[in-house]
Amino acid sequence: MDGGDGPAPTIDEKISTLSLNGDEEKEPEKDPRKIARKYQLDLCRKALNENIIVYLETGCGKTHIAVLLMHEMRDRIKKPQKNICVYLAPTVALVQQQAKVIQDSTDFKVGMFSGGSKHWKRYHDWEKEMEKYEVFYKNDVTKLPRIFGMTASPKFGKGATLNTLETLLNAKVYSVENKEELEQFVASPQVKIYYYGPAGSSSSCPCTSYFTKLEEIKNQCMSTLSGKTDDYASLKSTKKMLRRLHSNLIFCMESLGIWGAVQVSCCSIQFIALDFSDVA
Repeated sequence: MDGGDGPAPTIDEKISTLSLNGDEEKEPEKDPRKIARKYQLDLCRKALNENIIVYLETGCGKTHIAVLLMHEMRDRIKKPQKNICVYLAPTVALVQQQAKVIQDSTDFKVGMFSGGSKHWKRYHDWEKEMEKYEVFYKNDVTKLPRIFGMTASPKFGKGATLNTLETLLNAKVYSVENKEELEQFVASPQVKIYYYGPAGSSSSCPCTSYFTKLEEIKNQCMSTLSGKTDDYASLKSTKKMLRRLHSNLIFCMESLGIWGAVQVSCCSIQFIALDFSDVA
């Protein structure tokens, strides 16, 4: 038998030991591999070898792939190791949500830092925080970070694409080739297309009476606001908002018909009430 070190066990080999009894190495109490899907394990395996960006639709379990990757790299992250894992999210709500997922799925010490957190300025303060947590961030200028990205969008703002993201992050984009496997776990929406013609302009068109009524409502609101002179700047802003809302509703009626304009009105009514409460 060769006495040298053999290759590290693969994810599949590790999973196969979960059902065995006896003297195998004790696994952590929380093991995200137990509920992992095959395509999640496949993508995690790729992420262990190179920087990757997982491109999957919402609801396909991208976050769990990230959790699997942290789990597989735990020997490099767990204290007393000096390496630290950083998980970036674009909003405070997502920071809190994803941190809870990691805490529930692994045995890592997770620190949350966002716009509402303390703002440490001294290097020593950040060093103390990094000593406490394992999922956080540490910048080491001597090494390039290992990157694992997740997206549900094939295109980004200002003409950017997945290709530009690959170049920027020095990573490759991967997805699931077997769509049938995905459909076992994620229900695909049924798309129904309804065609409609442009709104008519004759006097018999139902929209015509609504155009007139909207104009009357706008003028009535403008007249009411003109009697308020206590806060000129606020009144000016409110009148501008009313004109913009009126134009948007007219545009929706012309482009989408009465039903589309009603939906826009329903979505806007809460914001309108808030704005008017400021000048009431």
